[in-house]
Amino acid sequence: MSCVTASSLIGQKLGVIHGPPKTDSCAPALRIVLLELGVVMRRLTDSTQRTTRRHLAANPRRGSVFVEYLLLVTLVGIGVIAGLATVREALVNELTDLANAISAISGP
Repeated sequence: MSCVTASSLIGQKLGVIHGPPKTDSCAPALRIVLLELGVVMRRLTDSTQRTTRRHLAANPRRGSVFVEYLLLVTLVGIGVIAGLATVREALVNELTDLANAISAISGP
């Protein structure tokens, strides 16, 4: 299968090219497909943005709920970090005491 045929098949499957391309070279045919893919991607992005705007317009509290969850996760994260620091210090102290006790047993 030539690259012209492959690129026209790809374009037809995506619904962006109708009929075979008019060139015999791979580069222009692939460029056409890539340009058309860009158009399709822009349409999808625009559609997604419109849908998101519609959802936010339908429920304006969504943004405030997100901020509340973000603050909650931040506070929990800070608490976890502080707790782990405290546990680390206590563990180091206990292991130091254990090492001192073991060295006292074996003695010189």
